Amino acid sequence: MYLAGECFFIDTNLDTNGFIQSHLFVNVFDVVDDDDETILIPIDTIYPDRFYDDTTILEIGDHDYVTRRSYMNYNLGQVRTKVWIDNHCRLREPLVTADIIQRIRYGIEDSEFTPFDVEAEYRKRAG
Repeated sequence: MYLAGECFFIDTNLDTNGFIQSHLFVNVFDVVDDDDETILIPIDTIYPDRFYDDTTILEIGDHDYVTRRSYMNYNLGQVRTKVWIDNHCRLREPLVTADIIQRIRYGIEDSEFTPFDVEAEYRKRAG
């Protein structure tokens, strides 16, 4: 079982030296059974002079991992099953707070960059 607000590292790409890069994703809904689907949204750092989605901003300290001003990158949100998470993710403590998970959920609806499959899963799960 995974809870809404749990965070996972997912290997996403290789750096210029060939080392695996991982990104932190936040789980949006509870998942119990292997077939249950949830939404994973990555946290990315805000860099000067680079575009970012300002729908949901995280400040330093909002989560132990957030050491620089960051944002929820809805454009790279994913719909995944529990079994996929079991096989591809590494759990990262602690959970984000209930307030932040609610902000992320609002952001899924508000961001113009949320993928269609993520929006559809959100509507299905949120009611």
